[in-house]
Amino acid sequence: MLSRHQRAKRFNSVLRYALCLALGFGLTVGVQRLATHAGRKGKQLGAPPLDKLLYERRVSQFASIDSKAKLVMLGDSRIQEGEWAELLGVNEIANRGINGDTTSGVLRRLRESVPTAVEVCIIQIGVNDLLQRNPIDDVLRNYRSILSELRFGHPNLTVIVTATIATSGERPGLNHQIAELNSRLERLTHELEVAWIDPNQQLAPRGILDRRLTNDGTHLSGDAYKIFANVLQPQIKALSNRTSK
Repeated sequence: MLSRHQRAKRFNSVLRYALCLALGFGLTVGVQRLATHAGRKGKQLGAPPLDKLLYERRVSQFASIDSKAKLVMLGDSRIQEGEWAELLGVNEIANRGINGDTTSGVLRRLRESVPTAVEVCIIQIGVNDLLQRNPIDDVLRNYRSILSELRFGHPNLTVIVTATIATSGERPGLNHQIAELNSRLERLTHELEVAWIDPNQQLAPRGILDRRLTNDGTHLSGDAYKIFANVLQPQIKALSNRTSK
Protein backbone atom coordinates (compact mmCIF):
# COMPACT_ATOMS: atom_id res chain seq x y z
CA MET A 1 0.00 0.00 0.00
CA LEU A 2 1.53 3.35 -1.04
CA SER A 3 1.63 6.21 1.39
CA ARG A 4 0.08 9.59 0.62
CA HIS A 5 3.57 11.02 -0.02
CA GLN A 6 4.44 8.18 -2.42
CA ARG A 7 1.14 8.54 -4.28
CA ALA A 8 1.67 12.29 -4.63
CA LYS A 9 5.22 11.73 -5.88
CA ARG A 10 4.04 9.16 -8.47
CA PHE A 11 1.24 11.48 -9.60
CA ASN A 12 3.71 14.34 -10.10
CA SER A 13 6.00 12.08 -12.13
CA VAL A 14 3.13 10.96 -14.37
CA LEU A 15 2.00 14.57 -14.77
CA ARG A 16 5.51 15.73 -15.77
CA TYR A 17 5.78 12.86 -18.28
CA ALA A 18 2.41 13.74 -19.78
CA LEU A 19 3.41 17.41 -20.06
CA CYS A 20 6.67 16.48 -21.78
CA LEU A 21 4.79 14.32 -24.26
CA ALA A 22 2.33 17.11 -24.97
CA LEU A 23 5.09 19.69 -25.42
CA GLY A 24 7.05 17.34 -27.67
CA PHE A 25 3.98 16.62 -29.79
CA GLY A 26 3.19 20.32 -30.03
CA LEU A 27 6.75 21.13 -31.05
CA THR A 28 6.74 18.38 -33.69
CA VAL A 29 3.45 19.57 -35.14
CA GLY A 30 4.73 23.15 -35.14
CA VAL A 31 7.90 22.21 -36.99
CA GLN A 32 5.91 20.16 -39.49
CA ARG A 33 3.54 23.08 -40.09
CA LEU A 34 6.48 25.44 -40.61
CA ALA A 35 8.08 23.01 -43.03
CA THR A 36 4.82 22.59 -44.91
CA HIS A 37 4.34 26.35 -45.07
CA ALA A 38 7.89 26.84 -46.32
CA GLY A 39 7.36 24.14 -48.95
CA ARG A 40 4.15 25.75 -50.12
CA LYS A 41 5.82 29.13 -50.21
CA GLY A 42 8.69 27.69 -52.23
CA LYS A 43 6.26 26.20 -54.74
CA GLN A 44 4.44 29.53 -55.01
CA LEU A 45 7.74 31.25 -55.75
CA GLY A 46 8.77 28.57 -58.22
CA ALA A 47 12.08 28.18 -56.37
CA PRO A 48 13.90 25.17 -57.81
CA PRO A 49 15.63 23.28 -55.01
CA LEU A 50 19.35 23.04 -55.59
CA ASP A 51 19.94 19.36 -56.38
CA LYS A 52 23.11 18.75 -54.38
CA LEU A 53 23.69 15.34 -55.96
CA LEU A 54 23.43 16.82 -59.46
CA TYR A 55 25.72 19.66 -58.39
CA GLU A 56 28.32 17.21 -57.06
CA ARG A 57 28.12 15.02 -60.17
CA ARG A 58 28.57 17.96 -62.51
CA VAL A 59 31.45 19.46 -60.54
CA SER A 60 33.23 16.10 -60.27
CA GLN A 61 32.94 15.76 -64.04
CA PHE A 62 34.33 19.26 -64.59
CA ALA A 63 37.27 18.43 -62.32
CA SER A 64 38.07 15.17 -64.14
CA ILE A 65 38.11 16.65 -67.67
CA ASP A 66 41.40 17.96 -69.04
CA SER A 67 39.61 20.55 -71.13
CA LYS A 68 41.30 22.52 -73.88
CA ALA A 69 38.25 24.74 -74.37
CA LYS A 70 38.86 28.36 -75.28
CA LEU A 71 35.38 29.55 -74.30
CA VAL A 72 33.43 28.57 -71.19
CA MET A 73 29.74 29.16 -70.52
CA LEU A 74 29.22 29.46 -66.77
CA GLY A 75 25.91 29.57 -64.91
CA ASP A 76 22.66 27.80 -64.08
CA SER A 77 20.07 25.83 -66.10
CA ARG A 78 19.82 28.59 -68.69
CA ILE A 79 23.43 27.78 -69.53
CA GLN A 80 23.28 24.03 -68.99
CA GLU A 81 20.38 23.58 -71.42
CA GLY A 82 22.03 25.47 -74.28
CA GLU A 83 23.70 23.67 -77.20
CA TRP A 84 26.39 26.33 -77.29
CA ALA A 85 28.85 24.84 -79.77
CA GLU A 86 26.15 24.83 -82.45
CA LEU A 87 24.48 28.05 -81.32
CA LEU A 88 27.72 30.03 -81.35
CA GLY A 89 29.61 28.09 -84.02
CA VAL A 90 32.54 27.53 -81.66
CA ASN A 91 34.12 24.08 -81.38
CA GLU A 92 36.35 24.56 -78.35
CA ILE A 93 33.60 25.46 -75.89
CA ALA A 94 32.82 24.12 -72.40
CA ASN A 95 29.32 24.09 -70.91
CA ARG A 96 29.64 24.72 -67.18
CA GLY A 97 25.99 25.26 -66.32
CA ILE A 98 24.25 23.48 -63.43
CA ASN A 99 20.50 23.40 -63.05
CA GLY A 100 19.34 25.32 -59.95
CA ASP A 101 22.74 26.85 -59.26
CA THR A 102 23.28 30.20 -57.56
CA THR A 103 26.09 32.73 -57.36
CA SER A 104 27.40 31.05 -54.20
CA GLY A 105 27.41 27.68 -56.00
CA VAL A 106 29.36 29.14 -58.93
CA LEU A 107 31.82 30.74 -56.53
CA ARG A 108 32.47 27.41 -54.79
CA ARG A 109 33.22 25.61 -58.07
CA LEU A 110 35.22 28.18 -60.01
CA ARG A 111 38.44 26.17 -59.97
CA GLU A 112 36.74 23.07 -61.40
CA SER A 113 34.55 24.99 -63.84
CA VAL A 114 37.00 27.27 -65.64
CA PRO A 115 39.66 25.38 -67.65
CA THR A 116 43.21 26.70 -67.52
CA ALA A 117 43.38 27.20 -71.30
CA VAL A 118 40.18 29.23 -71.48
CA GLU A 119 40.30 32.66 -73.10
CA VAL A 120 36.67 33.82 -72.72
CA CYS A 121 34.18 33.18 -69.91
CA ILE A 122 30.51 34.12 -70.34
CA ILE A 123 28.40 34.21 -67.16
CA GLN A 124 24.60 33.97 -66.75
CA ILE A 125 23.56 33.50 -63.11
CA GLY A 126 21.34 35.10 -60.47
CA VAL A 127 17.71 34.11 -61.01
CA ASN A 128 17.86 31.20 -58.57
CA ASP A 129 19.33 33.48 -55.90
CA LEU A 130 16.27 35.69 -56.17
CA LEU A 131 13.87 32.75 -56.33
CA GLN A 132 15.41 31.53 -53.08
CA ARG A 133 15.09 35.03 -51.59
CA ASN A 134 18.81 35.64 -51.28
CA PRO A 135 19.37 39.39 -50.68
CA ILE A 136 20.62 41.32 -53.69
CA ASP A 137 23.53 42.61 -51.60
CA ASP A 138 24.65 39.00 -51.08
CA VAL A 139 24.30 38.22 -54.79
CA LEU A 140 26.45 41.20 -55.70
CA ARG A 141 29.01 40.27 -53.05
CA ASN A 142 29.26 36.80 -54.59
CA TYR A 143 29.54 38.30 -58.07
CA ARG A 144 32.37 40.56 -56.94
CA SER A 145 34.20 37.54 -55.50
CA ILE A 146 33.62 35.52 -58.69
CA LEU A 147 35.01 38.28 -60.91
CA SER A 148 37.94 38.95 -58.59
CA GLU A 149 38.91 35.26 -58.43
CA LEU A 150 38.64 34.89 -62.20
CA ARG A 151 40.89 37.89 -62.69
CA PHE A 152 43.42 36.60 -60.16
CA GLY A 153 43.46 33.01 -61.42
CA HIS A 154 43.29 33.85 -65.14
CA PRO A 155 45.01 37.21 -65.78
CA ASN A 156 44.50 37.03 -69.56
CA LEU A 157 40.89 35.87 -69.40
CA THR A 158 38.14 37.98 -70.99
CA VAL A 159 35.01 37.81 -68.84
CA ILE A 160 31.57 38.72 -70.21
CA VAL A 161 28.77 39.14 -67.69
CA THR A 162 25.28 38.84 -69.11
CA ALA A 163 22.34 40.46 -67.35
CA THR A 164 20.14 38.01 -65.46
CA ILE A 165 17.36 37.16 -67.89
CA ALA A 166 13.87 38.22 -66.82
CA THR A 167 10.97 35.82 -66.30
CA SER A 168 7.46 35.94 -67.73
CA GLY A 169 4.70 38.20 -66.40
CA GLU A 170 3.44 35.71 -63.80
CA ARG A 171 6.10 36.96 -61.38
CA PRO A 172 6.08 40.79 -61.54
CA GLY A 173 7.75 41.10 -58.13
CA LEU A 174 10.58 38.82 -59.23
CA ASN A 175 11.15 40.80 -62.41
CA HIS A 176 11.35 43.99 -60.35
CA GLN A 177 14.14 42.37 -58.32
CA ILE A 178 15.87 41.17 -61.48
CA ALA A 179 15.79 44.72 -62.85
CA GLU A 180 17.32 46.06 -59.63
CA LEU A 181 19.99 43.35 -59.61
CA ASN A 182 20.88 44.05 -63.24
CA SER A 183 21.11 47.79 -62.65
CA ARG A 184 23.53 47.31 -59.79
CA LEU A 185 25.38 44.49 -61.54
CA GLU A 186 26.00 46.65 -64.59
CA ARG A 187 27.55 49.30 -62.34
CA LEU A 188 29.75 46.62 -60.76
CA THR A 189 31.02 45.43 -64.15
CA HIS A 190 31.87 49.00 -65.12
CA GLU A 191 33.72 49.45 -61.84
CA LEU A 192 35.72 46.26 -62.39
CA GLU A 193 36.14 46.93 -66.14
CA VAL A 194 34.35 43.71 -67.13
CA ALA A 195 32.34 43.37 -70.37
CA TRP A 196 28.55 43.65 -69.97
CA ILE A 197 25.83 42.34 -72.30
CA ASP A 198 22.09 42.64 -71.68
CA PRO A 199 20.09 39.96 -73.56
CA ASN A 200 16.88 41.32 -72.01
CA GLN A 201 16.85 44.06 -74.64
CA GLN A 202 15.88 41.37 -77.16
CA LEU A 203 14.35 38.67 -74.95
CA ALA A 204 12.40 40.91 -72.57
CA PRO A 205 12.28 44.46 -73.96
CA ARG A 206 9.52 45.50 -71.52
CA GLY A 207 11.15 43.81 -68.55
CA ILE A 208 9.08 40.63 -69.05
CA LEU A 209 10.31 37.50 -70.83
CA ASP A 210 8.26 37.02 -73.99
CA ARG A 211 5.83 34.15 -73.29
CA ARG A 212 6.57 32.76 -76.76
CA LEU A 213 10.20 32.24 -75.69
CA THR A 214 9.52 30.03 -72.67
CA ASN A 215 7.28 27.11 -71.76
CA ASP A 216 7.37 27.61 -67.98
CA GLY A 217 8.06 31.32 -67.52
CA THR A 218 11.75 30.92 -66.67
CA HIS A 219 13.59 28.50 -68.95
CA LEU A 220 14.37 29.33 -72.55
CA SER A 221 12.95 27.84 -75.74
CA GLY A 222 14.92 27.12 -78.90
CA ASP A 223 14.01 30.50 -80.39
CA ALA A 224 15.13 32.21 -77.17
CA TYR A 225 18.51 30.50 -77.36
CA LYS A 226 18.91 31.66 -80.96
CA ILE A 227 18.25 35.23 -79.86
CA PHE A 228 20.60 34.90 -76.89
CA ALA A 229 23.34 33.49 -79.15
CA ASN A 230 22.84 36.30 -81.68
CA VAL A 231 23.33 38.82 -78.87
CA LEU A 232 26.61 37.16 -77.90
CA GLN A 233 27.95 36.65 -81.43
CA PRO A 234 29.30 40.17 -82.12
CA GLN A 235 31.31 40.20 -78.89
CA ILE A 236 32.71 36.72 -79.53
CA LYS A 237 33.53 37.58 -83.15
CA ALA A 238 35.33 40.77 -82.08
CA LEU A 239 37.38 38.83 -79.53
CA SER A 240 38.19 36.15 -82.11
CA ASN A 241 39.39 38.75 -84.63
CA ARG A 242 41.50 40.42 -81.97
CA THR A 243 43.24 37.21 -80.86
CA SER A 244 43.86 36.02 -84.43
CA LYS A 245 45.86 39.13 -85.33
